[in-house]
Amino acid sequence: MLFLRVTIIWRTCSLSPKNVVVYASKESLDKIYEVSTEYLNIVNFDDTVTHTVKLKAIHGAKIVPSTVQMTLYPDILTESFLEGTYHCY
Repeated sequence: MLFLRVTIIWRTCSLSPKNVVVYASKESLDKIYEVSTEYLNIVNFDDTVTHTVKLKAIHGAKIVPSTVQMTLYPDILTESFLEGTYHCY
């Protein structure tokens, strides 16, 4: 009989709003594929964290809204034991 310890990690992040509007010339819009947030480094948190995050500016374009709410949820570790017969080939 073989016992395995399994650790499952859930990580969740949500943004609000999920969509933004980009105003620019047609030529500029044809070159825009994504809108990014400014760099943010949050580590070692054990409770839900919400920040207002600025969106990176795009030359020649206006982004509305210019910020989004980002909510980070901490990792949830779940440990369990699996019991059974396992075959290695």
